[in-house]
Amino acid sequence: MFDTCGPSCIVRPSPQIEAGRRLGALLRHARAGRDLADVAHAAGVSPETLRKIETGRLPSPGFGTIIGLGDALDVPVQELAAVWRGSGVPLEAAS
Repeated sequence: MFDTCGPSCIVRPSPQIEAGRRLGALLRHARAGRDLADVAHAAGVSPETLRKIETGRLPSPGFGTIIGLGDALDVPVQELAAVWRGSGVPLEAAS
């Protein structure tokens, strides 16, 4: 049975989904004008995987993927972790 709460119901994304969106925004910002396929190749992932991460459709990528993307984009793992956790989100990455 589905729970119904009427038109005033606000459905919020899970914390994991929101974390994935923050991470994706940071990665898009860090990639800036670089070609998605070039960055993906440098990180050792497929362009589709990077696209999914950037758009939040893959909210919890594997550890090796995060390390590879951080290396390819010169973003420290500590910054990636802080953004995923929601602490210390750079203003330019949130937009």
